[in-house]
Amino acid sequence: MFLSVTHQGSSPYSVILFFAAIVGIVQLFSFFMSRKSKWQEYALHYAAKNRPEGKAHKVRWASFGKRGNRCKYSYQRCVCVIFTEQGVYFSVGFILGVFHKPFLIPWTKVRHIERYDGPFYQKYMLMIEEDADEIYLEMINKGVDDLKRFCNKPITAGVPRMELFPQDRPY
Repeated sequence: MFLSVTHQGSSPYSVILFFAAIVGIVQLFSFFMSRKSKWQEYALHYAAKNRPEGKAHKVRWASFGKRGNRCKYSYQRCVCVIFTEQGVYFSVGFILGVFHKPFLIPWTKVRHIERYDGPFYQKYMLMIEEDADEIYLEMINKGVDDLKRFCNKPITAGVPRMELFPQDRPY
Protein backbone atom coordinates (compact mmCIF):
# COMPACT_ATOMS: atom_id res chain seq x y z
CA MET A 1 0.00 0.00 0.00
CA PHE A 2 1.22 3.50 -0.81
CA LEU A 3 2.21 5.87 1.96
CA SER A 4 0.09 8.97 2.10
CA VAL A 5 1.46 12.39 3.02
CA THR A 6 -1.90 13.61 4.24
CA HIS A 7 -3.84 12.23 7.15
CA GLN A 8 -7.40 11.14 6.87
CA GLY A 9 -9.63 14.18 6.77
CA SER A 10 -6.85 16.72 6.04
CA SER A 11 -6.39 18.58 2.79
CA PRO A 12 -3.44 17.96 0.43
CA TYR A 13 -3.15 21.74 0.20
CA SER A 14 -1.86 21.89 3.77
CA VAL A 15 1.38 20.22 2.66
CA ILE A 16 1.76 22.75 -0.16
CA LEU A 17 1.03 25.62 2.22
CA PHE A 18 3.57 24.27 4.70
CA PHE A 19 6.37 24.23 2.09
CA ALA A 20 5.30 27.64 0.75
CA ALA A 21 5.55 29.03 4.30
CA ILE A 22 9.06 27.58 4.70
CA VAL A 23 10.20 29.13 1.41
CA GLY A 24 8.63 32.45 2.46
CA ILE A 25 10.48 32.44 5.78
CA VAL A 26 13.78 31.68 4.04
CA GLN A 27 13.19 34.54 1.57
CA LEU A 28 12.35 36.93 4.42
CA PHE A 29 15.54 35.92 6.21
CA SER A 30 17.48 36.37 2.95
CA PHE A 31 16.05 39.87 2.47
CA PHE A 32 17.07 41.05 5.94
CA MET A 33 20.47 39.34 5.76
CA SER A 34 21.30 41.01 2.42
CA ARG A 35 20.53 44.43 3.91
CA LYS A 36 22.28 43.96 7.26
CA SER A 37 25.42 42.43 5.78
CA LYS A 38 25.64 45.20 3.14
CA TRP A 39 25.59 42.62 0.35
CA GLN A 40 23.04 44.82 -1.40
CA GLU A 41 25.36 47.84 -1.26
CA TYR A 42 28.23 45.85 -2.73
CA ALA A 43 25.92 44.56 -5.47
CA LEU A 44 24.94 48.12 -6.39
CA HIS A 45 28.46 49.56 -6.21
CA TYR A 46 30.30 46.62 -7.85
CA ALA A 47 27.53 45.29 -10.09
CA ALA A 48 28.50 42.38 -12.31
CA LYS A 49 26.64 42.37 -15.58
CA ASN A 50 27.54 38.81 -16.54
CA ARG A 51 28.89 35.78 -14.76
CA PRO A 52 32.59 35.58 -15.63
CA GLU A 53 34.25 32.55 -17.14
CA GLY A 54 35.93 30.29 -14.64
CA LYS A 55 35.26 27.70 -12.02
CA ALA A 56 33.03 28.66 -9.11
CA HIS A 57 34.42 27.73 -5.71
CA LYS A 58 32.20 27.47 -2.66
CA VAL A 59 33.89 29.16 0.27
CA ARG A 60 33.68 27.61 3.69
CA TRP A 61 32.85 30.90 5.37
CA ALA A 62 32.32 34.52 4.30
CA SER A 63 31.93 37.40 6.73
CA PHE A 64 30.71 40.92 6.00
CA GLY A 65 30.78 43.79 8.46
CA LYS A 66 32.32 46.96 9.81
CA ARG A 67 35.97 47.04 10.73
CA GLY A 68 36.39 46.37 14.42
CA ASN A 69 32.81 45.14 14.81
CA ARG A 70 32.79 41.75 16.50
CA CYS A 71 29.26 41.01 15.27
CA LYS A 72 29.82 40.49 11.57
CA TYR A 73 27.28 38.89 9.32
CA SER A 74 28.55 35.55 8.11
CA TYR A 75 27.49 33.10 5.45
CA GLN A 76 28.57 29.50 5.89
CA ARG A 77 28.99 27.27 2.85
CA CYS A 78 26.61 29.20 0.62
CA VAL A 79 28.80 31.86 -1.04
CA CYS A 80 30.54 31.01 -4.30
CA VAL A 81 33.49 32.95 -5.67
CA ILE A 82 35.13 33.01 -9.08
CA PHE A 83 38.65 34.41 -9.31
CA THR A 84 39.17 36.37 -12.52
CA GLU A 85 41.68 38.84 -13.92
CA GLN A 86 39.39 41.71 -12.89
CA GLY A 87 38.78 40.57 -9.31
CA VAL A 88 36.69 38.31 -7.09
CA TYR A 89 33.14 37.53 -8.25
CA PHE A 90 30.65 36.78 -5.45
CA SER A 91 27.35 34.91 -5.82
CA VAL A 92 25.03 32.68 -3.80
CA GLY A 93 22.72 29.81 -4.64
CA PHE A 94 19.23 30.05 -6.08
CA ILE A 95 17.25 30.18 -2.83
CA LEU A 96 19.22 33.10 -1.34
CA GLY A 97 19.95 34.61 -4.76
CA VAL A 98 16.66 36.50 -5.02
CA PHE A 99 17.93 39.25 -2.72
CA HIS A 100 21.66 38.59 -3.16
CA LYS A 101 22.66 39.88 -6.58
CA PRO A 102 26.19 38.90 -7.70
CA PHE A 103 29.02 41.42 -7.63
CA LEU A 104 32.69 41.65 -8.61
CA ILE A 105 35.20 43.30 -6.28
CA PRO A 106 38.47 44.40 -7.97
CA TRP A 107 41.83 43.04 -6.83
CA THR A 108 42.83 46.52 -5.64
CA LYS A 109 40.42 46.08 -2.70
CA VAL A 110 42.06 42.82 -1.53
CA ARG A 111 44.29 43.84 1.38
CA HIS A 112 46.00 40.57 2.23
CA ILE A 113 45.84 36.80 1.98
CA GLU A 114 46.94 34.51 4.79
CA ARG A 115 47.60 30.79 4.85
CA TYR A 116 47.06 28.74 7.99
CA ASP A 117 48.47 25.23 8.16
CA GLY A 118 46.27 22.68 9.90
CA PRO A 119 47.02 19.03 10.64
CA PHE A 120 45.15 17.79 7.54
CA TYR A 121 44.60 20.88 5.40
CA GLN A 122 45.68 24.40 4.56
CA LYS A 123 43.19 27.19 5.17
CA TYR A 124 43.34 30.46 3.24
CA MET A 125 41.86 33.75 4.46
CA LEU A 126 41.26 36.70 2.12
CA MET A 127 40.64 40.11 3.64
CA ILE A 128 38.93 42.70 1.44
CA GLU A 129 38.51 46.30 2.59
CA GLU A 130 35.98 48.78 1.28
CA ASP A 131 35.90 52.10 3.19
CA ALA A 132 35.02 51.15 6.78
CA ASP A 133 33.78 47.67 5.85
CA GLU A 134 35.55 44.34 5.61
CA ILE A 135 34.88 41.06 3.87
CA TYR A 136 36.65 37.92 5.03
CA LEU A 137 36.69 34.70 3.01
CA GLU A 138 37.86 31.34 4.32
CA MET A 139 38.73 28.60 1.85
CA ILE A 140 40.24 25.17 2.32
CA ASN A 141 42.41 24.16 -0.65
CA LYS A 142 39.60 24.69 -3.18
CA GLY A 143 40.22 27.49 -5.63
CA VAL A 144 43.71 28.21 -4.35
CA ASP A 145 45.26 27.56 -7.77
CA ASP A 146 42.92 30.13 -9.36
CA LEU A 147 43.61 32.54 -6.51
CA LYS A 148 47.38 32.26 -6.99
CA ARG A 149 47.04 32.59 -10.76
CA PHE A 150 45.02 35.84 -10.73
CA CYS A 151 46.02 37.63 -7.53
CA ASN A 152 49.36 39.42 -7.45
CA LYS A 153 49.37 39.84 -3.66
CA PRO A 154 51.76 37.69 -1.61
CA ILE A 155 50.28 34.93 0.54
CA THR A 156 51.63 35.30 4.07
CA ALA A 157 51.70 32.76 6.87
CA GLY A 158 48.93 33.47 9.35
CA VAL A 159 49.40 33.64 13.10
CA PRO A 160 47.91 30.58 14.84
CA ARG A 161 45.01 31.33 17.16
CA MET A 162 46.96 30.31 20.27
CA GLU A 163 49.58 32.97 19.53
CA LEU A 164 46.93 35.64 19.00
CA PHE A 165 45.20 34.96 22.31
CA PRO A 166 47.78 33.70 24.83
CA GLN A 167 45.24 33.89 27.66
CA ASP A 168 43.28 31.07 25.94
CA ARG A 169 46.18 28.62 26.07
CA PRO A 170 45.35 25.40 27.93
CA TYR A 171 48.56 25.52 29.97
